Amino acid sequence: MKDPASFEEKFKAVIEEAKKDSRSEVPLHEWDKQGYAYDGKKAPAWNGSDVVDTIERVHCRDLTVEDFVEKYEKRGRPVIIKGIADGWPAMERWTLERLEKEYRNEIFKVGEDDDGYRISIKMKYFMEYLRTNKDDSPLYIFDSKVAKKKGKREEKHHHRITDDFEVPKYFREDLLQYAGKSHRPPYRWFLVGPKRSGTNVHIDPLGTSAWNTLISGRKRWVVFPFATKKSYIKPGAKVLGDGEAITWFSKLIPQTRKPEWPTHRPIEFIQYPGETIFVPGGLWHAVLNIDDTVAITQNYCSSTNFEEVFWKFLKSQRKLAMKAADAMKNDHPSLYAVAQRLIEKREERREQKRKKEGEWEREMVTKKLKLTLKMGREEEEEVEKERVGKKGSEQEEGGSSESSRSGSGSGSDESDE
Repeated sequence: MKDPASFEEKFKAVIEEAKKDSRSEVPLHEWDKQGYAYDGKKAPAWNGSDVVDTIERVHCRDLTVEDFVEKYEKRGRPVIIKGIADGWPAMERWTLERLEKEYRNEIFKVGEDDDGYRISIKMKYFMEYLRTNKDDSPLYIFDSKVAKKKGKREEKHHHRITDDFEVPKYFREDLLQYAGKSHRPPYRWFLVGPKRSGTNVHIDPLGTSAWNTLISGRKRWVVFPFATKKSYIKPGAKVLGDGEAITWFSKLIPQTRKPEWPTHRPIEFIQYPGETIFVPGGLWHAVLNIDDTVAITQNYCSSTNFEEVFWKFLKSQRKLAMKAADAMKNDHPSLYAVAQRLIEKREERREQKRKKEGEWEREMVTKKLKLTLKMGREEEEEVEKERVGKKGSEQEEGGSSESSRSGSGSGSDESDE
């Protein structure tokens, strides 16, 4: 049986260290400085009471894969699909109580330090933190290594988190898999978020699309149209302060509702347990947890967004992208052709850049050489002037002594005479 005193001491130390590492610029006593957990006037920023829900919803029994692709994926339209999680073991197993019991001593990622390294803590400490914290923007389990997470259940056998759900039929075309299981970028995350935690406004990596299925609690979402300029929704620290999701929601969302808002208004909605949201690639979006939540989310690349995703993949990880293209040659010959065209385009640009850089380097070498020659000539002129001047001085000094000697000789002769 655990010692309560020892547990509390360890819990406090673990959480304080995680906070210091994840937000080193914020003193521990300022994590609840804004008082979002206490101030009723600030509650609408995170509790969803001011949300006018404008998202389209459809049940999976009424939506075929083909219809989904044509109506939503190809058109870049967000949609909530209901019923996907019906029958998932996760709907029963992923209660906060069972997660705490089953994964008690497993470590989960709750952030990154200033150098980009994982900050991880054990589930038992995180769950205690989830129940007791009053932080403005709490720590948040956002772990991509879900395939490795195993816990001991009451039935005395092990299972992985990935055993508790399946990828919905609409999102099973996973073209980034050709990069290789051990090399592909992170793409799937297990989420446990305390109320008030969330993710600031962002676009998903590499232009991928995403799906997110909520198991428990409620999430507040905002999704902006494609035409939205970054400067409108990320105006900088002077406007948004600390850059946390709850601050962004409290300060930016009211601006989008004003008549002078310069672009299209975003889609706002609340996601409920069992609902799956589809977020098309390239759309700015932000999420805030209204309640303590559990969810699973995954980014993916399909035939629809392959060209955009592969181009960004090629720019960021050229060799791995080329390897992925070769791996899909037999399974997807048409997409392989698209990949080869993009690779050729990228190589042409790389060659142009090399030529431009080479011309610039040659120009710099030429300028440096000219400068060196100029400085050399000036130095030679200075040396020559110095030499000529010195020679003249020596000649003047030599003439005086001869005269002197001559004068002395003459006088001497005269006296001898």
